[in-house]
Amino acid sequence: MENKYFDWKLGVLGGVFMGSIVYYINREYGFDEASVAALKQASYNFLIGGAVTQVAKNIAQSQTLRYKTAIVASGVIPGIITSGLTYALHSLKGTPQPLESTLPTLLLAPLSLGVIGFLSRRKLGKNKIDDLENILDINNPIE
Repeated sequence: MENKYFDWKLGVLGGVFMGSIVYYINREYGFDEASVAALKQASYNFLIGGAVTQVAKNIAQSQTLRYKTAIVASGVIPGIITSGLTYALHSLKGTPQPLESTLPTLLLAPLSLGVIGFLSRRKLGKNKIDDLENILDINNPIE
C-alpha cells in the first residue's frame, strides 16, 4: 500500500544518488568534509525528497488540474521548494561548496519530479480525466 505523504523507495534511491554526487563535488576538500556534505544531502533526500516526491505525485493526480498543467506543476512547484531547501541545508556549516552542491538538485529535481508526476498521472488513466472534462464541459464554454 502506498503512503500518500511519503515515498520511501524514491527517498532511499534519491538519497544514495544525490549523496554520491555531492560527495564527488566536495571530494577535493578531503574525506571528512565531503562525507559531511554527502551525508547531509543523503539524509535530506531521504526525508524531504521522499515527501516532496509524494507531493509531486499528488499534484499530478489532482482532479482539479488539467492534464498538462498538472504535469508541469508537479515538476515546477516541488522542484522550486526542494531546490531552496537544499541550498539552505548546504549553506549551514559543513558544506565547502554550497551553491555547487545545490546545482544537481536545481537541474535534476524539476525534470525528475515532472517525469514522476507524468508517470503517476498516466497511472490514473488519461481517459478518466478526459471523461471528467467532458462531463463538466470544461473545453466548451457556455455561449
